[in-house]
Amino acid sequence: MKDSLKMLVDIREELKLKIVDLQLELNQVAVRIEESCDHPEEYIEEKSSYYDGDYYNTAYTKTWRQCTICGEKSEITTKNHGWYG
Repeated sequence: MKDSLKMLVDIREELKLKIVDLQLELNQVAVRIEESCDHPEEYIEEKSSYYDGDYYNTAYTKTWRQCTICGEKSEITTKNHGWYG
């Protein structure tokens, strides 16, 4: 029983090290993607976020464009609606 438990603990530790290595590699690839992405129009999404307001704050919608390849966002524009609730 103790041998099999030790073996499982050893496997877990090896997997943790592999995860760290893979995360580093993933980060390096993400940086290369960000550096080389030219944001093709077919990969641009229109996104928005709506806040419905409350008694003291009016409702507004934030909109932006975002590249689905690298995640870069355009400038966020805000449109106030003049109501709450």
